[in-house]
Amino acid sequence: MLARAFAVLTLLATAACGGGGNRAELDGATLYELHGCATCHGDGGEGRSLGPPLADLGRHWDRENLARYLLDPEAVIAEDPRLSALDAEYPSEMRPFRNTTPEERLRIADFLLALD
Repeated sequence: MLARAFAVLTLLATAACGGGGNRAELDGATLYELHGCATCHGDGGEGRSLGPPLADLGRHWDRENLARYLLDPEAVIAEDPRLSALDAEYPSEMRPFRNTTPEERLRIADFLLALD
């Protein structure tokens, strides 16, 4: 956990100083932290009052569809009654991950699917 926190702080400091950082080296857990997912979903994906738990996602998702959801949650929610009902239960809106690469979204999806 400490190593991940250090990696996130290093990336943020590098970006603040005008450097790009090497996001290609960041694993899904670090990207989860960097994008603030824990604010709504908890540090370990256990869920909070703002967002649902993320365990057992493999029952409904594969990595490609989960990565697609991360890019445009609103569109995927609109297509799926199960997700629409779940979305209505939580006050926080899932924000899109448009500032990520497809590879980063896949690494986040891999991390989330491993929470099962």
